[in-house]
This record gives sequence, structure tokens and C-alpha cells, in this order.
Amino acid sequence: SEPEGESPLLTHTTELLPVQQIVYSHETMSQRRCSMDDHEFLRLFHDGNLPGEEFRHKGHLRLAWLFLSRYPTDEASTIVAREIRWFAGANGASNRYHDTLTRFWVRLVGHAMANAPEARSIDELLARFPFLLEKGLPLKHWRGETLNSDQARACWVEPDLLPVP
Repeated sequence: SEPEGESPLLTHTTELLPVQQIVYSHETMSQRRCSMDDHEFLRLFHDGNLPGEEFRHKGHLRLAWLFLSRYPTDEASTIVAREIRWFAGANGASNRYHDTLTRFWVRLVGHAMANAPEARSIDELLARFPFLLEKGLPLKHWRGETLNSDQARACWVEPDLLPVP
């Protein structure tokens, strides 16, 4: 277990719009490769200095990948949630943190990793499972009203449309 207040690896936060306003460009996101190595990504994240362009949707998936590579899914989910909450606060964006979405994506990345143990990077995992780049995917599991609720932002809310793997 990590000492209190220290990051075991690093954090998550999304630029969350109301779910109905999410715009997705699969081509742009899937063609873009990670511009820094994992160590540098985590260091900048932990310091609260990761540039915004590195911590959009794919950056969140990368963070989940990094923690899931080290911890079981339930533990990684708790750590990623704590870290992203911290990162959002450190960057003056506490109101942008969304617990249900954070834990959803960690679970989905974990599920993909279990089905592609040969993937050695987030880029390899995304090449195998490009649906992970679909930011609107949560709407297949939750109604928009549910995801946009204060409760879903604050803590995990079970899906009201389709169970999560």
C-alpha cells in the first residue's frame, strides 16, 4: 500500500461536457500516438503539470492502462479515481471530476486488457479495441439524465440501460 497522500503511479480528469454534447472524432484520436513515454506521463501527472492536450480521453485511458498494469481492477479503479480527483483539484477543475465515468473507463480498459494480454502499450490495446476511443460509449449503459446527475459525478452509479462488463 502507498503512503497516504502519495501517488502510487498517477491521476485522471476529463473535460466533461453534459453527455449529450460529446463530440467524437475516431480518426483523429486513433491516429495520434503517445508523445511521451509512460514514466514522463506519470511524472507530469503526479506533479499536476501534465499538459491538457495529453490528458483528454486517450490520456485518461492511458492512465487507467498504467494502473491496471500494476493493480487488480477494483484497486486500480479506486486509485485512478483518487488520483484524477486530486489532479482535477490541483488544476482548479474539481467540478469536472466524474466518478461513474472514471470507474466505467477503468473497468472497460481492464476488460480489454484481460482479452488482449499480448498488448504491451495503450496504443496496442487501442489498435485491438478501437471502440475504447468512443467517448459516447457510456450512453449505451446509462441514460443521459443519469450520467449528468450529481450522484453519478460524486460516486459510482449502476448502469440503468446495459450492464458494464
